[in-house]
Formats: sequence, C-alpha cells, structure tokens
Amino acid sequence: MHSLNQALAVIWPILAYVFIWWILRLVNTLRVRMDSIETKLDQLLVIQQAKSTAVKPASAEQP
Repeated sequence: MHSLNQALAVIWPILAYVFIWWILRLVNTLRVRMDSIETKLDQLLVIQQAKSTAVKPASAEQP
C-alpha cells in the first residue's frame, strides 16, 4: 500500500499536468476554429454587401 501511495504521488502531478495541457490545447483549437469561421463569415458579409450595392443602382435604373 505504501508503494502504491508513492507511485500515486509521482503519477498524479504528471496526470494533472497532461490533463491541463490537453484542456489548453482543446481551447486553443476551438479558438482557432472560431477565428477561421469568423473570417469566413466576414468574407461572406463583404461579398453580400458588394452584391447588394451592385444590385441597387441596376434596380434604380430600370424604372
């Protein structure tokens, strides 16, 4: 039992460190994904605005 406690005393900090590292990596991955999604949405918004400004003069000329 004593050797098990010693083993846990050695292994526990390592497991905690690995767990924290994994969580930080996961958060960072999600942040990068959110940034790329945000960039794509911004690009779509710019394209949409360009289309709407391009369509307005054409519709104003027709009548």
